[in-house]
Amino acid sequence: MKQIIILIVTIQIIFFFPLQAILDKQNHYKMTNATTIVFTHAQKARIEGRFTPEIKTKMLEELAKYFPRDEIEYTLTEIPKYRLPHYDEGEKIHFEVIVPIKKLLVLGNFWGISNEENKLGYKIDGVVSSELLPR
Repeated sequence: MKQIIILIVTIQIIFFFPLQAILDKQNHYKMTNATTIVFTHAQKARIEGRFTPEIKTKMLEELAKYFPRDEIEYTLTEIPKYRLPHYDEGEKIHFEVIVPIKKLLVLGNFWGISNEENKLGYKIDGVVSSELLPR
């Protein structure tokens, strides 16, 4: 019986490293895609002077391919900002999107890490200047 317990623990430790590498690559893929999606739509918002409902909806639809939509948190500038002939802080379009990464460590329960501790909110934020000219 002692040998079976040792074998089970040894197998889990041996499988930990390749499985962790796979999970890290999956998480990196999701985070890279989320960053690309958010910054692509931020450039569209720059042209429009704000995050329009269409831009926001399209961005959330694309993010929903990788993350549960109801767990995506976001704060976006939805009030029009205009480009002025001189520098002004008021022309900045702010955005902040937080997407959930649900599993950071393979076999977290084996190592004594709860599911609540084994997750992360990946934050993507930034500021772009508006290119919308006042009428």
